[in-house]
Amino acid sequence: MNRRHGMMIGLAAAAAAVVVAGCASLQTDEADAAVLIKEFSPVDEYYIGRSVAATVLAQYKPSNDVALNEYVNMVGQVVAMASGRPEIFGGYHFVVLESDEVTAFAAPGGFVMVTKGLLKCCRSEDALAAVLAHEIAHIELRHGLYAVKQARMKRAFARNQMTDTMLIHGTRNVQQLNAQQFNLQMATMLGNTTFDITRKMIRSGYSRKAEEAADRSAVEILRKAGYDERAILDIFAVMKVKLSGDQRGFAMTHPAPVDRMEYVKPLVSADAGKSAPKARQDRFDEAVRGI
Repeated sequence: MNRRHGMMIGLAAAAAAVVVAGCASLQTDEADAAVLIKEFSPVDEYYIGRSVAATVLAQYKPSNDVALNEYVNMVGQVVAMASGRPEIFGGYHFVVLESDEVTAFAAPGGFVMVTKGLLKCCRSEDALAAVLAHEIAHIELRHGLYAVKQARMKRAFARNQMTDTMLIHGTRNVQQLNAQQFNLQMATMLGNTTFDITRKMIRSGYSRKAEEAADRSAVEILRKAGYDERAILDIFAVMKVKLSGDQRGFAMTHPAPVDRMEYVKPLVSADAGKSAPKARQDRFDEAVRGI
């Protein structure tokens, strides 16, 4: 099991603790929260995202298919390197969720979760790369943090609390904390903020403007990564059929596939659409066999 997959499984194990602790009110008095976060540091973003990811994993079971997770992680790392934020604190983490919903989640700090239902919409590695590029674009554009800022962050997350955590444990040692201990501490610091952003991702999604921005950025990321840009149109075409009559996942949180195709199509290069190398397609077929 690789380190990234192990971290995500560890988050799942701690998720129940986050749900319980996160429902408690903020323990710090308003007077003690004099210094509030105005600009989130990469460290802040990572720990916010880690707590959000744990909350998502309380609702969606992570797949224990190590080979599939490693494959998705491999493609994700390649795509992330072509993004506007190729290196972030803690790195990017990808995990497959055991759900037939057609959906995916991008939490702040590089946490990307994609369901088997969405993987079934992919007909090639290029299509998978398009899915991951869209989620990575949300992280690149910091859409998750924007959602947090609009919620309760100003009163819930005092910088002095995070500073105390770093001073006591050290940045590196914080990463080694027992998962349950860490998430209980983060839930106390964040109050209901973690649940605000998680509800937004799962129920209402980011704004339509944010989704369009992520789609546009995804085309550029695919181009730089060497994947077929037309794959994003292919995935929209499959979603158009798959999401018909469905009120879950992307059907509830994203613009209609036909609308996404309309504004993305002009961005795709005229010479895009060349056949992928056979080895790439074979690699994809082997990885998704059996899902």
